[in-house]
Amino acid sequence: MSESETSEGLTLEQEEANLRQEVREQIESDLSGSQGQLDTLRHFTNQEGWKIAMALIDGQASRRERVILGEPLKGIGDGYRQEFMKGEVQGLRLIPVLIQTMIEEAEAMAEALQRELATQEEKEKDGLF
Repeated sequence: MSESETSEGLTLEQEEANLRQEVREQIESDLSGSQGQLDTLRHFTNQEGWKIAMALIDGQASRRERVILGEPLKGIGDGYRQEFMKGEVQGLRLIPVLIQTMIEEAEAMAEALQRELATQEEKEKDGLF
């Protein structure tokens, strides 16, 4: 075994090429998963059912907001009821924000992975790792 061979009988160049290939495959796999998640979320939010659900959620949240803001408290128990309704409103309003955040995170991840893949390809072209 010469100095340029590894314990598996491969040359250092072959080892580096194998490692580059593994890195590239991992980036491509991660990118595919990120783009798949993004496609799924976009498809989900473009469905008619999503629009109907959002209208129902908005209606429920608005109704609770009107009760919270428009009805005076009649007793101490109403304060607890009102606080519970505030939590419901916050939860209902959070649903579209959560989905939008997931979309934005998937977009950012896909963009970062695309840049990483381009950088990896450039390094390979230049003979660097």
